[in-house]
Amino acid sequence: EQYAQCLRLYHDIDTVYGLQCDATAHIIALTACTNATLHEQGQTIHERLQSAQESMLRNLDIQIALINLYGKCSQMQVCQAIFDDIRVHEPHKFRSETAVWNQCL
Repeated sequence: EQYAQCLRLYHDIDTVYGLQCDATAHIIALTACTNATLHEQGQTIHERLQSAQESMLRNLDIQIALINLYGKCSQMQVCQAIFDDIRVHEPHKFRSETAVWNQCL
């Protein structure tokens, strides 16, 4: 229920209040989708970012949230594509990717 409420609030930011979500709102929504295994809703958020706010996809925390989402759903090719798109490779990013791969083994 808490994840559903979180996602309702996320969607209301745009549809009810007419505001544009910031990176934090996207990360919270993606994390809710991951934790609740709501892959389709997470994918919809990803597609929304691709079409309307593509620059947000360069945000490291959003990239990690997407890797976690797709990793939980065992979509490793998508995870790898997002990981490969990360511009600055830092150790904590590798831990995120490694954790996702280990989860699938």
